[in-house]
Amino acid sequence: MEHIFKTGTGRIADLGSGPAHNLIYGAQRGWVKEGLAIDISLEMLLRGRKAAEQTGQLLKIHFIAADVTRVPLRKESLDKALLIAVLHHLLTREERLAALKEVNRILRPGGIALITVWARYQRPFTSKYLMNLLALKLGEKLWNISYCSKAGCRYYHMYSLSELKKDVQATGFKILDYGQFIPPGNPNLPRKNYFVICEKS
Repeated sequence: MEHIFKTGTGRIADLGSGPAHNLIYGAQRGWVKEGLAIDISLEMLLRGRKAAEQTGQLLKIHFIAADVTRVPLRKESLDKALLIAVLHHLLTREERLAALKEVNRILRPGGIALITVWARYQRPFTSKYLMNLLALKLGEKLWNISYCSKAGCRYYHMYSLSELKKDVQATGFKILDYGQFIPPGNPNLPRKNYFVICEKS
């Protein structure tokens, strides 16, 4: 993520930002001059606004309530975009492609996006895939699960890396880099992620 922040100093949007942790982190280090925190949850945006105010970054970050598949920004109005752990929460491939198309639409030519999703092949999900098989949920439905934590239960489409790359390329992006990463944390919880860094041609 730091690579994206440090690449130029233009406008950056975090789509599905939650409480804007990523933008606040970048703004505190001088990497974000103008950030847009976009989320469908007003509660998350209010928490983010409070955190930005408390850290002295409120003038650098604007908060927008919107669905990531219908972003109220002009075409080619951003230099960079983040879509961190958001895409896998959308119910259908059509919705996931719509979100990626929106990112492409609002980026300027040459604009850069960082996209991350939870990785498919992780031990905590194996039993869920078996249950889907027993219920004859095949094709894309095999990889659609609900996962519950202390924060509640949420829907996930569990991507493979090749599927993520395919969807990114299908929406007009050129892939610059891709791979997987495992942030620090509880080894018994799902932590493996896939990422793609891509450019609007």
